[in-house]
Order: sequence, then C-alpha cells, then structure tokens
Amino acid sequence: MTKETYIGNSGQLQGDETQRVTVTGTSKITGSFTLTYTDKYGGSWTTRPMSIYSDSADHSQELEDLLEKLPNQVIPDVTVTSQTSSATVNAYDIAFLHSANSGDQNLLSCNIAGCDLDGCQPRFTGMKKATELSVAHSTTAETFRFINSQVAITTSAVDGATNGITMTANSLTITAGGKTAGDHAKLLGLLDIGDTFQIEVGGTVQTGYGVMTVTSIAKTATTPNVGFSHVGGGSTTDLTAAATKLIITKRSNTIMLYGADTFTTATNSFASLAVGDKISFSGTNHNDKTFTVSEAISGAKSIRVSGEAVVDETQVSGATIVATQETAQSSHSCTVVEQVKGTKEAEVCSSRGVCDSSTGLCSCFSGYTGENCDSQNAQI
Repeated sequence: MTKETYIGNSGQLQGDETQRVTVTGTSKITGSFTLTYTDKYGGSWTTRPMSIYSDSADHSQELEDLLEKLPNQVIPDVTVTSQTSSATVNAYDIAFLHSANSGDQNLLSCNIAGCDLDGCQPRFTGMKKATELSVAHSTTAETFRFINSQVAITTSAVDGATNGITMTANSLTITAGGKTAGDHAKLLGLLDIGDTFQIEVGGTVQTGYGVMTVTSIAKTATTPNVGFSHVGGGSTTDLTAAATKLIITKRSNTIMLYGADTFTTATNSFASLAVGDKISFSGTNHNDKTFTVSEAISGAKSIRVSGEAVVDETQVSGATIVATQETAQSSHSCTVVEQVKGTKEAEVCSSRGVCDSSTGLCSCFSGYTGENCDSQNAQI
C-alpha cells in the first residue's frame, strides 16, 4: 500500500472513505428514507426506501444491501455499521471498500421528506412520528370497532317509548329524560356524517321513513340527535316500539373509538391524524394491517380509511388493541457527515490504461491487469 500525499496528512496510509448517516427525530420515529449516491461523472443513483426503526436492533445489513443493489454496480462493496439505534435516532457508518469507489467520495444525500403518491419513484412515506394508542376491551368505556362499508350494520334493539325518541322530517332526537343508560350509544353511536340508515321496528323495515343520509350528528349525553336528508318516506311519527333498531351502511370503510355503554366514555381520539397519514393495528382478529387515513370525522372519534380492506370486527372481551399512528414529525433531520476522507487513488483506469467509454471497460497498459488496471503483473 502506498502513502497518500494530501496536505496536512503527509505520510499516512491511504484509506477508504467512511460517511455517517444520522436520522433524528424529537419523538418516536418511524417511516422510511432514501439515500442518493453521486458518482465521479455526475450520475445520481437513489436507493430503494430504507425503513426507520424505533428499536435497539441492528438493521445495518438492510441498508448495506440497498446500497450494493444500486444499478450498474455503482457501489459494488460497502460495509455498513450501526452506530445508534433508538426510539429517536438511527445512525449508520458507511465504508466504501471497492476500488470503483476509491478516493474522496461525494457526500451521500438523504431524503426524509418522502413521496407517497402514485407515480413517485421510489414511493416512500418519509420520516414520521409514531404514536401508540393502546385500548383494552371494556364493557362500559371505549373499544375499537372496524366496519366494512359493504356490510350493513344492525344496531341493538332499544325501546323507543322508554328512550323518548322524537322524529321529525329531518331529525331523530333522544330526549334527556327518556333515554335508558347506554341506549343512545347503541342506536346512534355507529353513525357518522355521510352514512345512510333505515329504521327497523319489530323486525320490519319502516319504509315510511325512507332511506336517510346523515347530515349532522350530536353524540352528547343530554339530547343526542341526528339530522338527515332522505329518499322516500319522510314520516314524522315518533318511535315508540319496544324493538327499535337502525340498519346502517357506512359511506366508506371506517374505524371507530366507540363507547360501549355511552359514546361519551370514548375519551381517546384520532385527532392527530390527517388525510394521507398511516395507522396500523395489532391485537385484532382480522385487522392487523396498515391503513391510509382518507378522512377524520365525528370529533375525531372515527376515521375513514383506504388501502387495505377493513374486515368487520368488534373488539372482543379480553383483547387489547394497539393502534400506531404515523403522523408528521416536527424538528426532524437526516445528516451525512464524512468520518474518514477516502485517500486512495481515484484515477480512470488507475492511470495505467485507457477507458473505452462505449463499454466502460479499461484496456490496461502492458504489465497491469484488473478491471481498473490496479494490479501489476510484471516488472517494467
């Protein structure tokens, strides 16, 4: 090995370039990022997305594979070493080992903004904040409810007379003095603006009321009510039957925080979620998936979702469901710093041959071999 001749480093051994990539957030981090390598000829090469982790495991091999899989073998061989792996920091050292990446390398550029739209290449979420919401099953407080828009939901039966259900042409109200504890949640709790419903009494759908579309809803403990427009019907007859139900069709796939006894006991919400954010679940029977938020509704107690199909499901007794919400991360960063400057020679064909630009191959001078003419095979 020869000596390098950089000013200030005279006599030191030539070495490989090492760069440190550090992803940092102020809160628990998740999502993904990409790295872009710029070669000696100005060409740019971007990796597939690298996952961002909030655990202490070593994920360096994943990043190493992504770099070495860049097209045209622009980075044939690197060693990636995990430096920090925590809830708020992922840091990796990247050493460029191959002769194709000799010398001082351009700094890698890091993208954590993301591009999560159709047509993005590559498509990735960027860096996000992970917030976990854990809900244990309760017979009185909130539980999760997953509803597929293709499935009609029939509510529990309530006594219309006991609950004082007042109907007008465009509203249904449960009077404060008449309702039985929890019945207002059973009847109105699954409704959101834009949903449709019909009224069933004693097992028969009441066509006189028509098909109603929710235009407003107040899920309160005093006088819960729902406003609606309707197709057909329009009866203003108050509901007095002992077995009154609603048959509900959701406007789109919906996930709710639903108070089982009274909807006012649902204390948590999806308030931090915005359209396009992701939410993933664990602990369900059928919905351990990642969904994309298409709308937050009804005081953020409900979200409409797209992407993965929602399987109709009620949180079962004894189950604890964890929802991980992926939202925008504030004060986040991704930095790339040169740890060791590459000081090996970075000459075309090692200055011991001529490059054929049509093939990208070196034609080595007599006495030299190797794909970049870096090996001497004879004494000249």
